[in-house]
Amino acid sequence: MPIPKTSLSAIQSAGAAVHQADASLKAVVQAYADQVRLAMSSNPFDLQADSLFEEWKTVARLSQTLEQIEAELRKVHQAAQQLGEGGLGNNKSRARLAAPTPREALPVLASTTVIETIEATDVVAKKPKKAKAVKKPAGTPKGTPKSTLSPNTQKLWDHLKTVLNAKKFSEIKRTQVGVSAGLPTGSVAASFNKLLENSYLEENTSGGLKLISKK
Repeated sequence: MPIPKTSLSAIQSAGAAVHQADASLKAVVQAYADQVRLAMSSNPFDLQADSLFEEWKTVARLSQTLEQIEAELRKVHQAAQQLGEGGLGNNKSRARLAAPTPREALPVLASTTVIETIEATDVVAKKPKKAKAVKKPAGTPKGTPKSTLSPNTQKLWDHLKTVLNAKKFSEIKRTQVGVSAGLPTGSVAASFNKLLENSYLEENTSGGLKLISKK
């Protein structure tokens, strides 16, 4: 049975809507790029420059995602159009059609990888759980971090132990400190966030930082 024209039209409309959304996002990406260049040229160590850079990367990833969705919709429309032209053949040929094997069905699942492109670049790998429970040492402080740090975050942590202490909050220029630790500018904000999330650092209301653990 051929695909109805209304279905083909709906698929085409969806593709056009995605294309229009992508074009709009591309304009936003360009606007962010201009702001980032201006901020970096005026004051590369300003925290606002870090924030703009992270937002720019996120919007760019969203635009790439829409491009992939548009490409998938184009393939769907082409396949549906071919069915609309020739149908699935006569009843005898349809009777011989077998259900798709798992290998054939895999391409349908490929679109789920689109969502994965929006993940943050500085990801911490989790260790697999051991089958046998291990007792915690009695003397381990409650605030001790438990996760494994990525190489960039570990470098930043090692450097911060020479800059901050656990007694009082200190206000620092995070981008400048991150670059001094050997990090790329684009990874500084993510590394600071990872240390805060995993209780290596504590932040007060004014943005000051202090150490929690001295590993």
